[in-house]
Amino acid sequence: MDTKQKLADTLKELMKTIPVDHITVNQLTSSADVARNTFYYHFADINELVAWIYNREIVTQLAVYQRERDWGVGLGVLVTYIENNRHFCLNTFHSLNRDLLSRFLYRVAFNMVAGVVQDLKVDCPATFRDEIANFMVGHWRHRLRNGL
Repeated sequence: MDTKQKLADTLKELMKTIPVDHITVNQLTSSADVARNTFYYHFADINELVAWIYNREIVTQLAVYQRERDWGVGLGVLVTYIENNRHFCLNTFHSLNRDLLSRFLYRVAFNMVAGVVQDLKVDCPATFRDEIANFMVGHWRHRLRNGL
């Protein structure tokens, strides 16, 4: 197992019982049995590691589902990821990293909508495609915030 993955796995394990805001680099590296300097060789801080985990585990996987016929499958993959990583996602949501999770979910939804628009209308200008994606994701975000 490579060092980045070892740090990621250890952080996720710690986050099952400790809020991410209370996990220190010393605690993480001690639990992962790696040197503190090794952590800083790979990541600037724990927030960067959290972002790396989301990117590696879900964002890159969803790129293949940005098609009209596949977006529903991609949404299912995302929901399954959240279910399977409940402690990690909820811990991130309830932390100072809440904005990180919000940006992650926005990016995933934006890329999916933009991909579907591109698939449906190949000659759609990029600016118009992005406006549609921003509108749709903003609309969904508003509805979720208001419990609709």
